[in-house]
Amino acid sequence: KSTFLCAVVGSCVGILVGGTMFLFGKPLLSLYAPGNDPVIAMGMHRMRIMGLTSFLCVIMEVGLGMLRGMGQSMLPTVSTFVGTILLRIGWVLIVFPMNPCLESLYWSFPFSWVLTSIFNYICCYFTYKKSKREYEAHLAMDGATARQ
Repeated sequence: KSTFLCAVVGSCVGILVGGTMFLFGKPLLSLYAPGNDPVIAMGMHRMRIMGLTSFLCVIMEVGLGMLRGMGQSMLPTVSTFVGTILLRIGWVLIVFPMNPCLESLYWSFPFSWVLTSIFNYICCYFTYKKSKREYEAHLAMDGATARQ
């Protein structure tokens, strides 16, 4: 229940922040590139994709945090490495040549966040089931010891 709440609250904050950045993108980008309309247009394009999908990164991070909270340390590390580095390298080698534009590269981020999230939550499910079995076995052993 708390995991779901974390994902929902984090997603709402991510959508709110990303949406706010997108709504006020032109004035914000004008701080960095005053009067440079082509740069501002490219920045708005990036904000549209990255800002409005940043909540997916939050969902991924909640799954990683759950795994760490269940005592796993290597699994989230490997998952993050594969999901955020190797998947994006694969994207650049496979998808980008079919559509060689900046937008194609931007879409590699939400794509990797979604796939990594799916993997993390599957790992969370099996890690939780294993921990629950071990806990129940421990309780059963304690109960049998107490009766002796």
